[in-house]
Amino acid sequence: MKFLKVIGIASFVSFGLSACGDSLKTQKELSEFSYEEFANTICNAITDANLEQLKSNVDDKFFKRMQKISNKDEFSDFVDNIDCSEVTLTEKSKGSKKFTLATFGGKAKFRFAIIKKDGFYSVVS
Repeated sequence: MKFLKVIGIASFVSFGLSACGDSLKTQKELSEFSYEEFANTICNAITDANLEQLKSNVDDKFFKRMQKISNKDEFSDFVDNIDCSEVTLTEKSKGSKKFTLATFGGKAKFRFAIIKKDGFYSVVS
């Protein structure tokens, strides 16, 4: 009986760890996404306060801002008003820099800029 309990617990732990591993996407995996899929992934990372997913896919300024606001009480109210499934992508340019602006639905009207450089996406401030 003890043997079955140990196997059951080990299976549960390994299943939990594999599920956690699946949720964190590498830059290489994300580079194969469309702009919309990338935008949804980053939006979900923000609403879930998944700072580990954000860190490698956003610039330092954006990351520090998200890290700072994720600790505030009103953060949960803010993310509750973002609809990550409703995204509008608009190509923009500022001077010689071109980027794609991702604007999300919901009351918050959250948005961020995406660039793709050397085949990899990044969110910029």
